Parts: sequence; structure tokens; C-alpha cells
Amino acid sequence: MLDVLELAALAKWVDLKRKNEMAKKRPEWKDSEYADAKGKFKELSCGDLASWLIKSRKGNKKAIVGSLNQQIVFNRKKNPSYAKKMKCARNAAMKKLGNGKKD
Repeated sequence: MLDVLELAALAKWVDLKRKNEMAKKRPEWKDSEYADAKGKFKELSCGDLASWLIKSRKGNKKAIVGSLNQQIVFNRKKNPSYAKKMKCARNAAMKKLGNGKKD
């Protein structure tokens, strides 16, 4: 049988292991190699943002979706309406590029 001190040490170890695993899964912010948006994500409408992203990222789907997904992930809890706008922009950009969802 384990005594109280051994149980406490085991519980602490399990807690640390769980925190380390959670930290590994947590996304990290990555800056883009493309031009700074300078507030365009908040200012532009859904469709205008999609058009601007296509132009500024030269039609690179991976860069466009990556930018928008990052905005969605980092804002989905604290600003759900903004995250919804980014989903709309992502869908609009994919439609314009010929690989999107049909609403």
C-alpha cells in the first residue's frame, strides 16, 4: 500500500504530466511572411476581406486558410462574432478560389 506522502507525490506527478500534455496541444501564434493587415481583418466585410486576402496572398490557399484559421482559433471564446466573421471570410475565399462550401 502507498502511504500519504507517496500518494501526494504520485498525484503531483500525474498533474504535471497532464499540464505538459495540454501545453503541447495548445496552438501557438505564428506571424505571416505576407504584408501586415493593419486592421483590415476587423474593418473589412466578410467578402471584402476574402478578396483582400486572395490579392495579398497571391491566391495561396494554404496561406489564406492558415491566416483565417488562426484568427478563428484565437478568438472563438473571447470574441465569437469575430470568429464567425473569419469563418465567413474563409468560406467566401474558398468559393472565389473554386474550392469552397456552397451556402
